[in-house]
Amino acid sequence: MNPYDQALHDFYFTEDHQKLVLHNNYGDPEEMPIDVFFREETQLSDIDLIALDFADGAILDLGAGTGVHSKILQDR
Repeated sequence: MNPYDQALHDFYFTEDHQKLVLHNNYGDPEEMPIDVFFREETQLSDIDLIALDFADGAILDLGAGTGVHSKILQDR
């Protein structure tokens, strides 16, 4: 299991709620709390909500995360 998968697994199934360290191409590594991958619709950013409002018809989720956005669209 890679570190991302392990962090999601541990957050969901255990009390281990550590942070991920993200390495990117645009700056220094940054810490991301794992709970951001398990948020509810009321916790989404404005840009996330706007994007979800544009979703219409059949949706294909090609992500590799927890399906936060897919779950919200399904509930709608």
